[in-house]
Amino acid sequence: MISSFDEIPTLHKKVFCTLYKEYLKQNNHLYIDNSDEIVENFFPEISSDKMSAICWNLKDKELLICYPGDDLATEISLTDDAIAFMEHRFKNNIKNIINFITSLS
Repeated sequence: MISSFDEIPTLHKKVFCTLYKEYLKQNNHLYIDNSDEIVENFFPEISSDKMSAICWNLKDKELLICYPGDDLATEISLTDDAIAFMEHRFKNNIKNIINFITSLS
């Protein structure tokens, strides 16, 4: 659940916050074909299998919507509750998101 955001692993937070940052950059829209696209565009150091597992974990925490397909998480988007949570936490400010992501490193 979103209330347990602070309890998810640091790498998972970094992935989720990166996706939220992209959501803001794309004028409040995010749709990613599959977890390999996340690896390719944002996290080339993470294996495809690990990224799929991260997506499934974020789905279990009700932060992402995604579906299974070809051993990948597919049709990835943010949940409405996750967007509301992030809007409240970071006030739709990309600079705040970037600072938070940087602090996770």
